[in-house]
Amino acid sequence: MIEKCTKKRMLISVALLIGLSVAIVLLEHHLTQSSHYTSHFHANYSGNQTGTQCWLTEKITVLEDCHPCTEFEKNSQSVGSCVATGYKEKVRCETSGDTSRSWSGNKTQLTLVNHPSDSWTIPIPTSLAAQGAKINPDLALLTTLPLLVVGESETFSRLTVSGLAAVSRHLMKESDDPVVVKSLGFRGNCLQAPAECSIWTSFCEVQMVQSTILFLTQQQKQDVVEIPTTLAKLEEHMKQPIRMHNIVKRWQKDQPQSAGQLKQEDIQKLAGSLLDHSYVEGPDMTLADLLLFPCIILLADRLSELGVQLSDHLPRVGAWLTTMKPAVSKAWNKTIGEKPFPDIDSLRIQPKVKIPRVKEISLYKKDTVRRTGSMGNLSSEEIARVIDMLKRQRMMWLDDDNGVARVTTELPEELISHIDVAACSDFTAKIDWASLPDPAHPQQGHVPGSRVDRKIQQLDGMATAVIDAVSEGDVVVDFCSGGGHLGIILAYLLPHCHVVMVDNKEESVRNARRRVAQLMLNNVTIIQSNLDYFRGRFDLGVALHACGVATDLVLHTCLAQRAAFVICPCCYGNLAHPDLPVNYPQSELYCSRGIPTDDFSVLARMADHITPSGRLAMAAARGPKKHLKRLAAPKSWMLDKLGGVFAPRPSTGPHKLRESLPLVVFLRNRLKYALNNSEVTKIVMQRLIKVDGKVRTDSNYPAGFMDVITIDKTGEYFRLVYDVKGRFAIHRITAEEAKYKLCKVRRVQVGPKGIPFITTHDGRTIRYPDPLVKVNDTIQLDIETNKIMDFIKFDSGNLCMITGGRNLGRVGTIINRERHPGSFDIVHVKDALGHLFATRLNNVFIIGKGSKAYISLPRDKGVKLSIAEERNKRLAAKAAA
Repeated sequence: MIEKCTKKRMLISVALLIGLSVAIVLLEHHLTQSSHYTSHFHANYSGNQTGTQCWLTEKITVLEDCHPCTEFEKNSQSVGSCVATGYKEKVRCETSGDTSRSWSGNKTQLTLVNHPSDSWTIPIPTSLAAQGAKINPDLALLTTLPLLVVGESETFSRLTVSGLAAVSRHLMKESDDPVVVKSLGFRGNCLQAPAECSIWTSFCEVQMVQSTILFLTQQQKQDVVEIPTTLAKLEEHMKQPIRMHNIVKRWQKDQPQSAGQLKQEDIQKLAGSLLDHSYVEGPDMTLADLLLFPCIILLADRLSELGVQLSDHLPRVGAWLTTMKPAVSKAWNKTIGEKPFPDIDSLRIQPKVKIPRVKEISLYKKDTVRRTGSMGNLSSEEIARVIDMLKRQRMMWLDDDNGVARVTTELPEELISHIDVAACSDFTAKIDWASLPDPAHPQQGHVPGSRVDRKIQQLDGMATAVIDAVSEGDVVVDFCSGGGHLGIILAYLLPHCHVVMVDNKEESVRNARRRVAQLMLNNVTIIQSNLDYFRGRFDLGVALHACGVATDLVLHTCLAQRAAFVICPCCYGNLAHPDLPVNYPQSELYCSRGIPTDDFSVLARMADHITPSGRLAMAAARGPKKHLKRLAAPKSWMLDKLGGVFAPRPSTGPHKLRESLPLVVFLRNRLKYALNNSEVTKIVMQRLIKVDGKVRTDSNYPAGFMDVITIDKTGEYFRLVYDVKGRFAIHRITAEEAKYKLCKVRRVQVGPKGIPFITTHDGRTIRYPDPLVKVNDTIQLDIETNKIMDFIKFDSGNLCMITGGRNLGRVGTIINRERHPGSFDIVHVKDALGHLFATRLNNVFIIGKGSKAYISLPRDKGVKLSIAEERNKRLAAKAAA
């Protein structure tokens, strides 16, 4: 949306009318106009159309909105517009009459809304200013303009995108043109970080716009013209070496002749300086260039009117402006109108130009020049100064009471009384997590299994506090909502309240929209924007682990709205940010004691680092544990209790300690091939033992479940599996069976550059698996090539072995799976004798399709007998003998 406004500031008008238009409207091949004053920025029409493409040259009226073609139209190809995409739209051209066109993609309408503001206005053509869509006025007041409303679908809920950078990124990512997508930079990360975290995003989206407003509205002196500081910063930024991904490869591509004349070490050092800094982020035009161009061209026009030529004082910015003008001139002139530059030589007044002094650094947060002082590692002088200050201010000093030194503080009694230091021994959930639907549970929110329990405890405490504080009809805002773990639970448990979720990360917002759509919640509004862009009224604000300064921004927003708040701060992130309205220290408690900002930052960092550093020092002093008591050894090793005090401790490897069997135990205690550890060491050092086809020379190497142990000298092959008593069975197998092993799939993910991979129970990472392989499935792996031969789905009716719990080692067929959100899923299994038992999902390892096992089983075939059944079996065997 674009704002109709009045005077004074120009933030929204410049950002929307110019920046957004340049970023999106300038792309001619994505601009299609229709009657009813609707602009389709991203409407892709392809395939054979019905009749001529009159909508490209004539005014049109949409008779029927986009809808799917019938099966007859697609199969018979009787309607040309249905051939390409299977969707059509019926339109009426002003001269040619009725026709239909194929439709693929999204339809974006540019609309101006009435919005109260004091900003200065820029006139724009009537065709762009007319109303094109019905917009809820309350939505425009909820956040900062410009904003984009993304309609809901079957899989995603409605979304409101706010902020110039976020709106531009969203529209450009939807494009099918590779040139447009490329302008988002490497992996589409251009201006992805929010302004409160990224110095570069803050400069392009906030600082440059504010500087333009100030310069255009303030009264200028007649004899001295001071160039805006932001232009001086941009000039220094473009003087610095280019920082971009794979910069050496790019330089070698652009200058192949020079690449062979330099050493590799010199290329690494000089590539950033040798590449042409044509645009603000490097040699390619990006979204940052498009957002900066409107402000800089307006500043250049104003300076020209004052008799100052920008290129004479800031040559790099002037050269960049000259490069940008041809690329965006058509869109700029279409939006604003062509304005001739004044002749500088004809002006009688030649004012004095004042260029502000700025630091010679780039505008990137990770610039090494910025890592100095309090932003770098704490020096001993800084720490000593802060400790002396604390003692002097009587906020901390050492007191000797009966010969015992202690740290005391002089804090207000009423403050200390509110600090609850009671230890929490047991967790009792206030929310019935088992009754929540799957999309509302943290397990569906991409929370790792190891963190689910802790996440549930955090959400339970936060949600309970919110439920106790709200009333019917209240508006609750979940700032930094991420994937919606807290906001979705609140919306589900509080159907009579409205929940607004605000977050800037695109992937997290996408996951939240998917979960909200699955739950069909109608009391949720999702906004993708910076948290300080939120302008709506609310009754209670929540923030769970808002990093760094974000917690303080949430607190300030709640206090400004006189709203209640429930906040759980995060221990990660910097407190200071130069371009945000948060100054430290914030409380009168510290301000009254005269603590400067730098010392407060050092104090906060000391408090943040002292706990983890203390834990690290404690662990380092004790050293790694290298022994294991025999009584504490896993019973699956079958060690005799009177064989000594200690047992061999497995080395670090692919299997956990209690799920592995050291080679020394395997060779000495089980096979009896050695009498002591020394003999085992001599055997393995001769490279006679292989585990999964690889020679292992560590006598304590941890072999685990399904591992294949090979002794080539004796021609023996073993597979480690469990017997029904929970012990590792030394199961001999044939040479043919020793060529493969079974692995359980633990994770299925997509890595860098979109490469899919799976992680198995023995720590393997296998790239490009079959897309049908899912978590808990089993793969048959060729040991020699590390390739997947086959896979077995985790389905009812398949054969499985239990690898944990009281039923360890039992084999049976899966009957069904019970889902328990918030707890462990339970799998019911039936063995060969018809005995039924149940175990956790994590303990189930698929070993065969149907009743056919992919591996040979130990002597008992995984059937566990009762004591009476074992006795009868022994008596029958004795009688038969």
